[in-house]
Amino acid sequence: MALVAVFQGKDLGYCASVIASQEDRIAFFKQFLDGFQLLFNAIENRVVEDGDGWLIRFTEWPYALFNRVFIHTARPQALTEVDAILEKHKIPVQINLVGSGLEHTKVLQDAGYILRGTTPFMIWMSDDSQDDFELRDGLSVKLLDASSLDVLKLIYKESFGFGDAVIDLMARILFASPLAATYGLFKDGEIVSAVMAIDYEGHIGIWNMATPIAHQKHGYGEQLLRHVMKRYKGLGAEKLLLTSSSAGKALYDKCGWQTLDYTPYLTK
Repeated sequence: MALVAVFQGKDLGYCASVIASQEDRIAFFKQFLDGFQLLFNAIENRVVEDGDGWLIRFTEWPYALFNRVFIHTARPQALTEVDAILEKHKIPVQINLVGSGLEHTKVLQDAGYILRGTTPFMIWMSDDSQDDFELRDGLSVKLLDASSLDVLKLIYKESFGFGDAVIDLMARILFASPLAATYGLFKDGEIVSAVMAIDYEGHIGIWNMATPIAHQKHGYGEQLLRHVMKRYKGLGAEKLLLTSSSAGKALYDKCGWQTLDYTPYLTK
């Protein structure tokens, strides 16, 4: 019997099918991931493999966060093909299941993988909803560079709960591509929210949305997000894509984003 695709009360089979077909949602997800891979192009020993219904993107760094497997097919052989590559590299990985790839959840769990949660995959199709947006008085947005790296590392460590080693690896790739722009929202000369936007083949991927704890509950993340949405719409982007935490989803809903899918992720 086919696995019923319901996690955390979410019907993954429905998931905004009125917005895009399953084929389109998978294509959007691939675009989103390929954009992020621009940050890893300069890394030695990087592994990029595409199979029939699966993708592998490894840095070979010893953290699952940087070694991803994406499976979007129900083919039983897909797991065998992926497992052969995992056996070769023997590094921690995170497996994301997309579309009909959800069929593999039970088999992966039986093999020792733990379902850690589901990630909302969301889209904003550029419309006129942000055309009249203006930052609140006293706020400004600046394009950041490597001179802000130490501050960003502190923000990411606090916001995401990562250890120093992971944060140091994030810092290595943060400014690795000219197509990736990190923006900071400033108040009184201090960064009160930050976000990365990656421009790849006509779509914009939104990553690393973070607001320091001391500056949360003031609407700073919303101010920065709306600014970025308006900016890239003005530059001609037709769609913006992101994956959200469960806690962050309410912000994106409020700003007019729509959920394309909920993608389960597993690690050992």
